[in-house]
Amino acid sequence: MTIKQIMVVDPSINEPEIAAINNIAQRSPLRISIHFPALYEDQTISLSKQNTAGVIIMGSQASVHNKLPWQQTLQDLILDMDKASIPVLGLCYGHQILAHVYGGKVAYLWDGEKKRGVTEVNIAAHSLWGAARSGTLAYSHMEGVVDCPPGFEVVASSAMTAIEGIAGQNKPIWGFQPHLEATQGFLKPHEMDQDFDNALGFNILDHFLKFCAG
Repeated sequence: MTIKQIMVVDPSINEPEIAAINNIAQRSPLRISIHFPALYEDQTISLSKQNTAGVIIMGSQASVHNKLPWQQTLQDLILDMDKASIPVLGLCYGHQILAHVYGGKVAYLWDGEKKRGVTEVNIAAHSLWGAARSGTLAYSHMEGVVDCPPGFEVVASSAMTAIEGIAGQNKPIWGFQPHLEATQGFLKPHEMDQDFDNALGFNILDHFLKFCAG
């Protein structure tokens, strides 16, 4: 019997985001496979493409402009999933590489200064998660999507970042600059000690996971 899985890709270049991955695993109705292409061998991604029901690409301190070998592996994965109409969710760096692959522009924000914290994000109505809503989400980045790629629409914005989220108009692909997966275990290593209710982030993440599970 074929067992479907959610492929979780953590492109961290220093330490894996174990707390965030555990949170995704606990929330997922399907089993997950975990991949660390920047820290370890990236061949596990190619080996796990079969039986994949969805892909989540997480954050990284790398830039999409670095042109590292593992980044090409991620780009190939995105395009392979696109051909098979398999859902993909990009978070932070994952959001940026999706925009980059599909012809958007990723550039430094705030003169290249890294900022981190929580911010109020406005999210438009969408078939994946329903009605429009606003809430506090965690962020930690210095680059961002400054031009939405063709074939996508902006579905989230904030006073700080105009393109906080994108969605494929005819593709099951979504990207969010904030960390929808953030737990307290994620915040503290990133020097973000705020206690905040990540109900909004978890809600969108849950809708994506359920969509993948069918």
